[in-house]
Amino acid sequence: MELRIGTVDGVYALERNPTTAGWIVSGNSLTGNHVSSLAYLAEPSLLLAGLYGGGLLVSTDEGRSWSAAADGIAAEHRRIETLALQQREGTTILWAGTEPAALYRSDDLGRHWERVAHFTDATAVRRIVIHPADPQTLYVCVEGGALRKSTDGGRAWRPLSYEDATYLAVGRNPAKLIVAGRSGLAISDDGGETWTQVNTVPGIGSFFLDPRDENVLYLAYGGSIVRSDDAGATWTELRNGLPDDVRGTVGGFSMFRWTRTAGLYVATADGDAYSSEERGTEWEVMARGLPPVYRSSVSS
Repeated sequence: MELRIGTVDGVYALERNPTTAGWIVSGNSLTGNHVSSLAYLAEPSLLLAGLYGGGLLVSTDEGRSWSAAADGIAAEHRRIETLALQQREGTTILWAGTEPAALYRSDDLGRHWERVAHFTDATAVRRIVIHPADPQTLYVCVEGGALRKSTDGGRAWRPLSYEDATYLAVGRNPAKLIVAGRSGLAISDDGGETWTQVNTVPGIGSFFLDPRDENVLYLAYGGSIVRSDDAGATWTELRNGLPDDVRGTVGGFSMFRWTRTAGLYVATADGDAYSSEERGTEWEVMARGLPPVYRSSVSS
C-alpha cells in the first residue's frame, strides 16, 4: 500500500517496507510548492495536486512528473482548496473547489474545466462530498455561507439551513447527514432540511463515518484522534501507540476501508505521520520530519 501526503514543500509518498513491515518514504515531488489538496485515482492512474499559492497540477505516472491542469479555471480562482473524484455512468468526473468560493468540473481528466457554481456569499469551498448511494446528489461545504446541495449532478445548487460547515459525512441512507462546523457536530435525518445538534463534540476537526457501522465516527482535532460508537453522543480518545507528546495539530486525515476493518492515517503540522489499521485501536509512526502539513490530504 502507498500513501501520498501533501505538505508545505511538495508531495511525499510513503509505502510499506517489505523487510521490516514498517513504513518508508519512497519519493517526493513538487518541492517548493505548498500542496493544499490531493486526489488520487488508481485506474487510470491520475494524481491531482492543488496548490495553496495558486494552480492545479496533474501526474499520470505516480507523481514522477507533473503538468499544469488548470485550463478553464479563472485566474482569480487558482487557489485550489479541495478536490474530489467521481465515477458515474462509466465516466470519471473531477471536481475542484476554490478560494474565492467557486466550484469547477472536468469530464476529461483535468485537461479542461468548467465553472458550475460561484458562491458569492461565501469566501471559499472547503469540501466537496458526493453521496455514495445517490451519485446525482452532491454537497459543498463553504466558509462564510450556507451548506449547499445539488440533486441533479451539480447543475443547480440550493442552500441548506446550516452555516459554516467544515466537514460533512453521508450515510447509505440519502437522507442522513452528519456535519461539523463552528457550532459543533449536527445530524440531519431529512437530507439537511433540519438538524439536531450534538453537544458532546470534544473539538472541531476533520471526521469520517464508518460505512460498515454508521454509528461509528472518527474525529481528528488539535493533536488528538477520537472515536464515537454511538453517533457522537460519547467519545473515546484513541492513543494506544501514539506518543504522549503528539506535536502539532492534525493537518491531514484519511480513512481507507477494507472488508472487515478501517485504516486511519494522519499527518501533523510538525511533519509527523501515524497510521492505524485497526480502527484506531493501535497506532504506529509512519514518518517523522516531513515538511508541515496544513489543510491538506493524505491520499491512498
